[in-house]
Amino acid sequence: MKTNIVSLLLVGLLAFASAAQAQSVTDVLAKLPADEAAQGTPLIAQLVKMGPPATVELCKMIIAPGKGDDSKARFALHGMALHVMRADAQAERQMFETALLQGLAASADPLARTFIINQVQLVGKADSVAPLGKLLGDADLCEPAAQALLEIRTGAAEQFRAALGAAKGKNLVTIVHALGMLADKESAAAILPLTGS
Repeated sequence: MKTNIVSLLLVGLLAFASAAQAQSVTDVLAKLPADEAAQGTPLIAQLVKMGPPATVELCKMIIAPGKGDDSKARFALHGMALHVMRADAQAERQMFETALLQGLAASADPLARTFIINQVQLVGKADSVAPLGKLLGDADLCEPAAQALLEIRTGAAEQFRAALGAAKGKNLVTIVHALGMLADKESAAAILPLTGS
């Protein structure tokens, strides 16, 4: 009996915390963009301190252009990406990167996902390489994923090599160009037959 009561209390507290989190994100967004950087920076820092749930919630607010106004959510996510790139903010950067990847996986619209990938490009390191590599076969997301991988560089060539065999059309062009940008010698034999096309 006591176990059931404790379980119910925990569920209730988690639900309350979740609602409070969503309300907090909404409250902060209502104050953005601030008139001055001195006012805006603490608001962005507050969103970062809210942790992964706030970032994922903001990612869910990103929609395709013309389908509504998501300008505050875009402003907040981009501001957070810049904020976590401070020299002393490695833990925040890593948390934000992980949360962005979660938000990317939860998003369905290609244009919304492109915006999230652009933020990953700013903050991404090794943890982003494999998830971005999986997008190289997507007709809509290959180009932004490739740009993000080129920015990260470490481990990127392996992702492009793995995607090369199945790539077609503009995706093939993007991947070959990326391998050229990386001067990847290991892919030369696979690329050589394509020079006549």
